[in-house]
Amino acid sequence: MRNSIIEIENLSCRVGQKTILGGISFAVSRQEFLGVIGPNGAGKTTLIKCILGLIDYEGDIKIGSESARAMHRGKMARHISYLPSEINTIYDYTVAEILSMSRHSLGNIWGDMDARGADALSDYARLAGIDFLMSRKINSLSSGERQMVYLAQALAQESEVLLLDEPTSHLDLNHAAMFFDLLARLNRERGLTIIFVNHDINLAAHYASRLAVMKDGSLFCAGAPEEIINEKNLRAVYGLSGGISAVKSPAGRPLVYISKEEVC
Repeated sequence: MRNSIIEIENLSCRVGQKTILGGISFAVSRQEFLGVIGPNGAGKTTLIKCILGLIDYEGDIKIGSESARAMHRGKMARHISYLPSEINTIYDYTVAEILSMSRHSLGNIWGDMDARGADALSDYARLAGIDFLMSRKINSLSSGERQMVYLAQALAQESEVLLLDEPTSHLDLNHAAMFFDLLARLNRERGLTIIFVNHDINLAAHYASRLAVMKDGSLFCAGAPEEIINEKNLRAVYGLSGGISAVKSPAGRPLVYISKEEVC
């Protein structure tokens, strides 16, 4: 597909005798801000792992014009940076040391930082608002501060695509908004392609330019948030029988809420 950075064709994945993903095909355009949503067990994280080449799959995934299977890890890192939902740091590195690790795929075989490395680290630390934390130990920071550090680390890798799996699951409302505001800015101003998995439908619908909705290991539908976030689709995907509404937010994006009757 023209202008695609990632193309997925007939993707399937099995773990033992269980099919986790089945027959998924879609493409991600350059500079797209794509949100992947769906209930628990829909296959969202498995999809991410397949794109990254972390698990075996059938079908084809192309990054640029090259098969992901043929890419060595260093080349993959130059195309895609990844931020998982949670990172446990065994060693208590400083923030500066954490950020410097992002440049390994761009340096030489001896591990020396590339020529632009120091400027890139300063740039993304400033953008993420963590430049004043550079000398702090990572385990001394709050969960919100740590996640902004890891976001800056992923950004400083300067890959074409940023892939995030539930990046705000442990953040409060303020830090989650700050996190996604920065992503939106980088997508808008620097043309960064972003793919994120999120359980918060309202957050995803507010920021994403397009949503891919998964159910039972398949792609249920994909499109602009205002086109696909409606009561019919939500009931079909999440198994809700009633009491759910999708209205427009002041920003013109879908806003979903469930009535008290449905919760009870």
